[in-house]
Amino acid sequence: MNENVVDINEFRKRKNVELLNEAGNIQKKFEKRNRAHTTTFVLMLSVAIFFDTLQAIFLLIPFLGWIFSSLISIFAWLTFYVWTSIKGWGLSDTLKQIIVNWALPFIEIIPILNTLPTWTLKVVLSYSFLKAEDTLYNVSGGKADAEKLENLLRKVA
Repeated sequence: MNENVVDINEFRKRKNVELLNEAGNIQKKFEKRNRAHTTTFVLMLSVAIFFDTLQAIFLLIPFLGWIFSSLISIFAWLTFYVWTSIKGWGLSDTLKQIIVNWALPFIEIIPILNTLPTWTLKVVLSYSFLKAEDTLYNVSGGKADAEKLENLLRKVA
């Protein structure tokens, strides 16, 4: 009859050890996230300034320069879209990121308005948003993620 009796203290000790091991594994899985390196930002910013300058120069030439300036906008959008996709900066879920990825480049296609340095602004805003998300993730130990919080708020609202 003693064979069927379970020692509660032994059971609790085993469960505590399992939980501690699991907590240790979760802690090991957490790595600080830094998707936006300073060198990448400087390179992107340089390319954005180049595109903005090139567009401003082409806008000085009436008609033909306006067309070339709009074509440069399309090429610049493709460049940054591919670049950010490769880097894992797929930022199209939130309103602020939709504005940065779609509204600002749309302004660049319109002649005269594309003299504004919107490519530079796009890079600075994208980098800032990404750094803020990574900081939130790192400070919370991986528990808080901006995407998860936004999805939760959408479900609640």
